[in-house]
Amino acid sequence: MKNKYYVPSAAQDFIGKSSNHYSDFYRYSFKTEGGKFVPKMNKSLIKQLVPQKLTLYREYLTRNFDEVITLAYKPEKLIINSALTPYTGHATTALHSVYGVPYIEGSSIKGLVKSCILQEMPTVEQQEWFKYAFGVSSENSKDKYGQGNIVFLDSFPEKEYNLVQDIQAPHYWKYYQSEGGQPATDDSNPNVFNFYVAENTTFIIQIGILEKSKPITKEILDYSIQALCDYGLGGKTGVGYGLADTVEDVSQLYQQKFLQRKKQKTRQEEAEREKKRVASLSPIDYLHEQIDKLTLNEQDIELSKSGIFNEVIKLSTEDTKLAEKLLNYWQSIPNMRGSKKQKEKVSQLKKLL
Repeated sequence: MKNKYYVPSAAQDFIGKSSNHYSDFYRYSFKTEGGKFVPKMNKSLIKQLVPQKLTLYREYLTRNFDEVITLAYKPEKLIINSALTPYTGHATTALHSVYGVPYIEGSSIKGLVKSCILQEMPTVEQQEWFKYAFGVSSENSKDKYGQGNIVFLDSFPEKEYNLVQDIQAPHYWKYYQSEGGQPATDDSNPNVFNFYVAENTTFIIQIGILEKSKPITKEILDYSIQALCDYGLGGKTGVGYGLADTVEDVSQLYQQKFLQRKKQKTRQEEAEREKKRVASLSPIDYLHEQIDKLTLNEQDIELSKSGIFNEVIKLSTEDTKLAEKLLNYWQSIPNMRGSKKQKEKVSQLKKLL
C-alpha cells in the first residue's frame, strides 16, 4: 500500500515552522468545491518531516527521565487498536490522529509488560522493585508506594512503515454475529474481508525511568524483551501477530544520537547568537576584532595583506589605531620577507600614525 499524507491547504504555510510538534501536521485532506478530497502537501516532503518531528517529539519527552530504555521492536505483522481510533468491528491497525502513522499506545505496552511479569512471577507484587516500578493502589494506605516510577511512551515507527492488506475469513460468522443465537453449522459460507496490518515495520519503544535510586532497569529491560517476543502486542497474538523474533536494545545508540543532536543544536544557537552580535558591531569595531583574531597561519597572513589592509585604509581617518594594530601584527610574524609591494603597504600605514 502506498502511504498517503493529507494536509489542509490552510496549514501549508505553518508546516515545519511551529515549535509545537503536534500542530505541524494534520493528516486529513480537505474537500474541493467538487466534493473530492485533494492532498496539497508534497508527499516526499511529508515523508521527511514526519520522522524528523517524531524524533524531536521523542527527545522532548525523554528529557524528563533519569534513564530511558529504548527498544527496536520489529514484528512480522502487527494489529494494534487505539482508544482514539473508532472501532470498526474488524481487525485493523491504529493510525495516529495527527501524524497519520501506525502507532502503539504506551498504556498497551505497559499492560503487556506488567501482565508478562505477573505471569512469569506470580508473587512479584510483594517485591520492592515491582512496587517501585509500577506503584500500588492508593487504597492500600499501609504501603509507602503510590505512583509508579516508570513511564511507557507511545511507540512510533523508526523510519518508514509498511501497511499491507491481510485477509480474515470467519467460517461461522452468523454464529458470532448472533452471539450464539444461531448454530455454527458447516453450511455457512465464510465471510471473507480484508484489513490492514503493519508488516516488517520497526517500532521504537521507549520506557522512561523517573528516578534511578533503585536498580530496576535490568528487570524492566529483560521482561519487556520477553513480553514482546513471547507474548506479543496487539490482536491475534495466538496465531503469530505482534510477535518479534528478536528485540534489540538500542538505548546507548539513541542516547548517543540525542547527545550529538543536542551538541549540533547548541552549535547552531551559538552561531546564530554570534551572527547577531557581529551584525550589531560598527565597521570599526568589527575590523578591530578581525585583526585581533589573526593567527600566524598562511591564510590569515595573506588576508591581512589584502582585504583587511584595504579596510584599514578606508577607515583610517576615523580610527588610526587600526593601522597601528595591523603593523604590530605584521611585526609579530617571524621571518616575514617584505616584498616591494609589502614595504609600500607598511609605509602607507606608518604615514597614518
